[in-house]
Amino acid sequence: MGKYANMLKMLIILNNRDYVQYKELEDELEMSNKQIRNYRVQLEMNGYYIENKSGPYGGIRLMDKNLLLPLYKNLTPEQQTIINLIGSKTNISLQEMFHQLVKQLELSNPYHEYLSQSSIETITLLNKAIEKKLTIQIVYEKTVKVVPTMTVDPYELFTKYFKTYVLIYNHYNQKIVPLDITKIKSIHYTENTFTHNPQYKNQLQRYNDSAGVYLNNNVDTVELQVSTSLLPYVKKTLEANIEMINEINDYVHIAFTANNLFELKRRILSFGSSCKVLSPASLKEMIVKELELMNNVYQDDTSESINDLYHQFDQTVKQSLSRYLSYQYPNHKTHPYHNYILDTSYPFEEALLPENRELFKTYIPSTVELHSPNNLKSSQLLTFDFFLPYINKEYLLSSTLKLDEKVESIQFETVFPDYSHVDVYCKTKDNKKVLIEVKYAESSFSRNHEIKSIHEKKYNGYNTKNGIVEYKSINTMMDGIPVSIDEFYDNHQLFRTLYNTFNDVDGEPGYMIVIYPKANQVLDIQYNQFLFQLKHIHQFQYCDRVIRLYWEDIAILHEHFTEKYLVLSSKRLNVCIQSKEEWDSSPFRNSSLITVDSLESFTNAFPSYDTYVIEVQEELSDLELANALLETFDDSYHITNCHKNTYSSYSENYNIIIVHQGTHK
Repeated sequence: MGKYANMLKMLIILNNRDYVQYKELEDELEMSNKQIRNYRVQLEMNGYYIENKSGPYGGIRLMDKNLLLPLYKNLTPEQQTIINLIGSKTNISLQEMFHQLVKQLELSNPYHEYLSQSSIETITLLNKAIEKKLTIQIVYEKTVKVVPTMTVDPYELFTKYFKTYVLIYNHYNQKIVPLDITKIKSIHYTENTFTHNPQYKNQLQRYNDSAGVYLNNNVDTVELQVSTSLLPYVKKTLEANIEMINEINDYVHIAFTANNLFELKRRILSFGSSCKVLSPASLKEMIVKELELMNNVYQDDTSESINDLYHQFDQTVKQSLSRYLSYQYPNHKTHPYHNYILDTSYPFEEALLPENRELFKTYIPSTVELHSPNNLKSSQLLTFDFFLPYINKEYLLSSTLKLDEKVESIQFETVFPDYSHVDVYCKTKDNKKVLIEVKYAESSFSRNHEIKSIHEKKYNGYNTKNGIVEYKSINTMMDGIPVSIDEFYDNHQLFRTLYNTFNDVDGEPGYMIVIYPKANQVLDIQYNQFLFQLKHIHQFQYCDRVIRLYWEDIAILHEHFTEKYLVLSSKRLNVCIQSKEEWDSSPFRNSSLITVDSLESFTNAFPSYDTYVIEVQEELSDLELANALLETFDDSYHITNCHKNTYSSYSENYNIIIVHQGTHK
């Protein structure tokens, strides 16, 4: 291992500890006391001031630390290789080595990927050519299909945006340009040597000082207005010398130079609404045009079309629930204007499924606040109907909720320190929290567009009677842009549930689950936008624990629940698939039924009769038969797989018996 690699490792050790004794450094670096002391002198000569403290708890420590470097004991083999590669360079200063080391080893950046074996080999070959000033021939992969061979002089390796580039002089066009080392497919040394073009140092300085890698003829000065909370992320993302012009309220006016506005555009867009371009006008125009194109892509999701989607779904739900009440509660009074609401003279549990009424009276405390009593559109009523049967059978919830961990407890309408509540609150065996937000026919997850002083207090840190609330603390779990106060309250219900799920109050951070009907597309649009922001803008560390489930998928075995809440069609097909042997012994065998010999014949005969027997000759699987039936009928039919008919409110009801003549698969 080279001298400089050892010095870099010594810097990493000193960087992550307070006072380190010489004996500790000798043991960890496997070097003599004399070598350690010699390296200390050389580090100080290169600008790294090291303080000395005597006594049993003394030692030496580095005064200016870099918090981005990992702990020495946590270094992976790949990182050890990076240190050795950087330490093998002899043409750059120790400060530049350390600068490159910080960039290559920074673990907190989500885009960082360790160097592949091929990249390590490429860097090794390039380092040798740079040190010996050898002209090389390379095969370089461009965006076009042709992979050209280029004759180049490699000047220097540098890192920008967590990618490694080599600055080269291209003999063909006589230009100095950067090349992405991952696109270099082969390197061949020539016998020719080169001398540096004197302009290359100036160009390299542009990469260090300005945003962007690929240079234009001009260097543009860019001015932005960014939120104060976003500024650290902006600095980290742009990697440029940023000048602070002034600060007004929660925004900072900054300026920097950019090598390429087109390249800069996508980084500016990633800052979202927390950033505004002030100049140049050409960049503002590029941003506006891109936003217009994005708006065109999502034009079907405009407010008007979303309102139409919701109105259609809402009307269908109301009609379906009204039909359900008329058939299941024929002698009950309903609301004079809304036939899906039972009269308020009935107790709350009367609106539940019959099998859940005693469970409600036994297990739901009187302290639980009941919303919209007797309204079958209420998501609270739906929640009780689905989850009450799991009381004392909580272990069954794990598979229902798609969790790998065992669920051991369940509560309803739990209130948190911020005075918000969650519909269902579970705990796993190892005390992880599972918060479940339930929706049915709502038009949105709740938002808050008017931020008052109490909201600002809760976001920034506030002592309530139930405990401390500090919504902005979720940003400690974001690797990307922080969640601003405006964005938090714009998606208040989803973000506060995220906050209560992943803080350490009353349990370990666990899982946030959202359940709503697949047919409620407006909720889908809002949730997809929320999830996109979490993943790609904020880069939330636990996105895999934010789970969306659809009622139509998880309630498939809950027949009565499905009939009550999810059967939104007025026509039903009862489908029963049987083998030839099963059919021969069936009590329906001798009934007066219409028998056809194929799905095609059935299609031609339907819908003249109530019950059909389809005797299929082909060897078809259940899935193939089901798909064939689905292609026959439009979406207005509800297809079930049994003859039990507990819910009779269909305007049309057909029975179909499919009998396999061949081998049943």
